[in-house]
Amino acid sequence: MRILHLNTYASGGSYEYAALLSNALANERIDSRVLCRGPAPSTGDRQVLNRLVRRISVSLSRETWHGAWRFLPPPGRGELEGVDLVHLHTVGDWFNVPRWLSALPAHIGVVISLPDLWHVSGGCFVYRGCERFVDTCSPCPILKPPVHRFLARRELAWKSRIYRERHARLVANSRWLADTVAQSVTARACGGVQVVSPAIDTTVFKPRDKRRCREEMGLPSDKFILVTGCASLTDVYKNTPWLLERL
Repeated sequence: MRILHLNTYASGGSYEYAALLSNALANERIDSRVLCRGPAPSTGDRQVLNRLVRRISVSLSRETWHGAWRFLPPPGRGELEGVDLVHLHTVGDWFNVPRWLSALPAHIGVVISLPDLWHVSGGCFVYRGCERFVDTCSPCPILKPPVHRFLARRELAWKSRIYRERHARLVANSRWLADTVAQSVTARACGGVQVVSPAIDTTVFKPRDKRRCREEMGLPSDKFILVTGCASLTDVYKNTPWLLERL
C-alpha cells in the first residue's frame, strides 16, 4: 500500500502529527510519505486570484473565516502515481479541497484528519462554542450580513456532499475533538469520527533521571515545575492568560 499525507506547511503541529504518523507507517514497511505545498509564486493568474479570494473573505467576515475556494495548484498526477490512499491534514489554505477530491481517481481512498474544525464547518478553524456545524452553519456569527445566511451554509453543504461521495474517513486527534464534531452534518455523512492520538518521537522524548535533568538545566530540585509551549504565547487561541489565571 502507498499512502500520501498532505499538509500545507512543513512546520507546525499538524505537520508533526503527519510526519510522525507517516514514519510509524514506514517502520511497518508501508510506503508512506508527506507532501507539503511548495513555495507560492509571487506572480501569475492563480496567485492573483488566490489573493483576491483571501481579501474578499476578510472583507466579508468579522473574524478569520476560510472558505474552500483556493486557486493554488493542488497535488498533480505525478504526486498521485501509484498512491492507494491520501490522508488530508491541514490543507484548507493550500488548494480547493472539495473540487480536488471530486476529481480524484475513484480507486484512491481518503482519510481526513481533524486537527481543527475546518473540514466539518463552513469556514471555521477554531471552536468558539458555536455548534451550528451540526446542521447548516447558518446564520454564521463571524460573517457579515447578508452573506452570513448563505455563504457558510453552501461551504458546509459542499464539503459534506463531496466527503460523503468519496467515502472519506474522519480522524480526530483527541477524544474531546471527536466528541465535539461527532454530531456535525459532515461526520454523520461520513459515518462518524475515529481517534488517532498524536504521537511523540520516543528517540527524543523518553524517561530520564529527573534530578540529573534539573541539574543540567539549572532548575531548582525542590520546586514543582510546569512546562507549557506553543508557537506564540500571545496567540489568543493558546489560552495562555487562562493558564496563568488558573495558576
